[in-house]
Amino acid sequence: MKRRLAIGLLLMGTLVSAFMFWLLASESGLRWSYQQALPYLPETLSVSGPSGRLIGPLSLQMIKYEDEGQTIEARQVVFDWNPWGLLQDSIDFTQLQVASVDIALTENTVRDEQPFSMPQISLPFGLGINNAEINAINIHRGQDNYAIQQINADASLQASGLVIKKLNLVSEVLSLKLQGNLY
Repeated sequence: MKRRLAIGLLLMGTLVSAFMFWLLASESGLRWSYQQALPYLPETLSVSGPSGRLIGPLSLQMIKYEDEGQTIEARQVVFDWNPWGLLQDSIDFTQLQVASVDIALTENTVRDEQPFSMPQISLPFGLGINNAEINAINIHRGQDNYAIQQINADASLQASGLVIKKLNLVSEVLSLKLQGNLY
C-alpha cells in the first residue's frame, strides 16, 4: 500500500513538473496562457501577437490602450525578465525594447489646472527595468504633433523611492541625460 502511494505521488509530481515546464518554457504554453488571460483583460486594453516563452524572452506585436480621449499603442514590444527575482519580492526586467509608441489625445481632453506632483506609488514588490529602449514616441493632439526619437533607461522602484541609474531622451529639439533618486 505504501509503495503504491509513493508511486502515485511520484507520478503526480512528475506530471505537475512536466505541465509547469511546458507552461513556462514553451511557446505553446505562452499561447495557452494568453488565451486563458484574454477574457480577464479590461475592454480598454488589447494585446496581440504574443511569441516566446513566459520565462522569457517574450514579444508582443501590439499593446493598445483606449480610453476617453486617449489612445496609446505600443508596437513590437520585446522583454526578458528574471523569474528568480520573484523569490525576493521583485520583478526585474533585464531587457525591454519597444519599436514605437503612438499616443493620440483628443482636443477636448481635459487639462488639469493643478500643478504637477509626483504620484505616490506603493508597490508590494520591487520593480527593476534594465536596458529599456523605446525607439520612437509620437504624440498627437489635434493638429499638434510631438516626436521623441529614442529613450534609453535603467531604473528601479523600491520602497525607498525611484532610483534612476540612467535616462537618456533624444528628440529633434532636446537631448536629455538624467540620473538620480526620487524619494
